[in-house]
Amino acid sequence: MVGETQGTGTKVTFYPDHSIFTCHAFKWDILANRLRELAFLNRGVSIRFRDLEHEPSREESFLFEGGIVEYVQFLNKNKAPVHDEVIYFTGRKEAIECEIAMQYTEAYNEFEYSYCNNINTVEGGTHLSGFRSALTRTVNKYITDNNLQKSNEEALTGDDIREGITAIISVKVPQPQFEGQTKTKLGNSEVEGIVAQIVNDQLGTFLAERPQVARKVVEKAVLAARARIAARKARDLTRRKGAMDGLALPGKLADCSERDPAKCELYIVEGDSAGGSAKQGRNRETQAILPLRGKVLNVEKARIDKILNNNEIRMLITAIGAGFGADEFDIAKVRYHKIIIMTDADVDGAHIRTLLLTFFYRQMPKLLEHGHIYLAQPPLYKITRKQREEYIENDDQLTQRLLLLGADDMTVRCADGSVLEPESLRDLLKLLAEIEATMNAISRRSADALDQLRAWLPESGEMPLRSALLKKQLDSLGAFNFNVGHYLGGEEAVVFLGEDGEDVPVCSLPALLGLVRERGRKGLSIQRYKGLGEMNADQLFETTMNPEKRRLLRVNLDDAVRADAMFTLLMGDEVEPRRKFIEDNALNVRNLDI
Repeated sequence: MVGETQGTGTKVTFYPDHSIFTCHAFKWDILANRLRELAFLNRGVSIRFRDLEHEPSREESFLFEGGIVEYVQFLNKNKAPVHDEVIYFTGRKEAIECEIAMQYTEAYNEFEYSYCNNINTVEGGTHLSGFRSALTRTVNKYITDNNLQKSNEEALTGDDIREGITAIISVKVPQPQFEGQTKTKLGNSEVEGIVAQIVNDQLGTFLAERPQVARKVVEKAVLAARARIAARKARDLTRRKGAMDGLALPGKLADCSERDPAKCELYIVEGDSAGGSAKQGRNRETQAILPLRGKVLNVEKARIDKILNNNEIRMLITAIGAGFGADEFDIAKVRYHKIIIMTDADVDGAHIRTLLLTFFYRQMPKLLEHGHIYLAQPPLYKITRKQREEYIENDDQLTQRLLLLGADDMTVRCADGSVLEPESLRDLLKLLAEIEATMNAISRRSADALDQLRAWLPESGEMPLRSALLKKQLDSLGAFNFNVGHYLGGEEAVVFLGEDGEDVPVCSLPALLGLVRERGRKGLSIQRYKGLGEMNADQLFETTMNPEKRRLLRVNLDDAVRADAMFTLLMGDEVEPRRKFIEDNALNVRNLDI
């Protein structure tokens, strides 16, 4: 008891046990996304999120008076809506509350997010199945009652009616029953009938009262049905007789001899040239190679019939062997448990990689959910010194290697006469490289960073640069008896390098970094790889395909909402949001190989 108050509530304080958790830091984005989601699901509730661990502190507040209506608008902010008004209805029966918001867009994919008691039921459940069945029944009834479809045309399926929909289904259930410990699927049978009845009654009334919106929804569903029918023939071309039957495999696929999917890898390779090297260098027992010609179709902008008529897409579907689409895809039939995208380290390679990820995310999301998609990490450089070859993965690693070579057998004496030990010298050079990278990042966003840095001296108080990282790095110079003045340099020597028995004066710490880097390049041949085809078969295997030496990045699906928003933004039809994204992030680009 510390005093009187008019307020009530509960405060929960906890600290993670670092003897159990290997990650010692909270992830701002993960927590912020969850708190934003809770604010959407509970309209009128204000949530304030503050990070007091770091300086300067970070704070964000979430309050949405519109609730899940604003949630739908948030999800569709980079999409073109078919109708402006978000369809919203709510109901209550037998102590079970149901709240639904939905809106159709010009997209070709459906996005349904279901919740029970604020828990995201990513595997759906009875509330989602009740919504789907009632939606299909209600729209088909409206079509029949208003003679909006020819008698000889097929009835619309649920997939047709859900094309382009963004829907939030949130239920509050007093005694929820979840399937499994992860609470990802709702199992209460009574919920399905209650949700279906609410949708039947209120959606039917909405469509009757707003015929203009209803007709737009029907027109989009009819177009989806026609595309589905047109896709049947193309879909048949992708079917296989069985998982072990190799007769229907695409001709470009160099399959592996192993039949256990857990041991098999499929490399999707950019171009016939790289594909040839990969085929020659691979382990034929476990590694299959599928070369793709050119850029695959952007499935974000295409309906299923166009997707299945694309030759490269058909080859991918057939090679993977698990079918296609939400209804037919069977994760148990996947022929390779490692599907590895291997493209060149240039703009075109990055674009092809993004197009393939878009295809897998939109049409085969279970591959991502089960961790079957990987990105190869081919080396960017090959350095040769005294007939010895070494492969370097990125620019940062190249810098560190040059500094290590340059500092070898080098003596650095400070102005006060002390000599830096080899380990201290390596630590100092690593710190100077980090400061240089931070300065370059600041320079891209503002005026000359050195001019701003000169305005900041220890006696002048607060640093004008908006970079806590840079200040922290500069403060770290104190461990080596250097300060900002030494970094900026002047007429006096800061350090002396021992070269051929003579001391060479160096007047600033950046100059020291440059000299060491230049010294590291002596006698060194640096080759930058732009394409996988530049490597011989044995080089490609040793650097990128050898399981004992290679480095792969596994693609995980941690946040479906953010992933959907990013794919829509970067690969969708709307140009303006993408242009704004490019303008906002252009200065963050470090390497642009055009």
